[in-house]
Amino acid sequence: MFRDFTIPLWEIFAGNVLLLVTCVFYILWWGLSFGSGGNNGASILIAVALLAGILAIVSMALGISSLPSAKSSLSTVIIIASASVGYFVLQFVTQALFQRETTSELLIIVIWCVLQFVVLNSLGNSGRFSTAVIVAISILVVVATCIGLVCYTIFNKVDENAQYLIGFVPIAVDAGVGIVLLSVMSLS
Repeated sequence: MFRDFTIPLWEIFAGNVLLLVTCVFYILWWGLSFGSGGNNGASILIAVALLAGILAIVSMALGISSLPSAKSSLSTVIIIASASVGYFVLQFVTQALFQRETTSELLIIVIWCVLQFVVLNSLGNSGRFSTAVIVAISILVVVATCIGLVCYTIFNKVDENAQYLIGFVPIAVDAGVGIVLLSVMSLS
């Protein structure tokens, strides 16, 4: 486990652990805020989730930018630029076709997806992950992102009980993908 981990690899690993912390606190916040239990203490939970998410992005960015392969690769810029365009396309499509008002969840879905692709790309370019591992985890990221987008799109079209349940699905699926990524990373 953790064979030959360098500081950049630990930063990427820590960032993904922080994303799991984000998921856990978001799930707790969702359960308290929208569940039958009321809103007691929910503000601190979402604040912790937000702080963990920001720290995750910073930690992963530090690790990715410190990998030797990052110095000569334009692919990270291409991924981020594509995601930026993709966000606006998704915003238009969800508004025009599904009459879904844009909320922060759409941005969160896109940020999570792009983070995972940048991490996978960086770990592949550095030789840490094989092509097969990158493809397998990329498929999980795409599936998780699609699940998040479906839940986001249908959220306002279902009753309150279904909304409550749908609110858990994307973040739980993202956490599952994060656990897979962390497991593979720690064993590679």
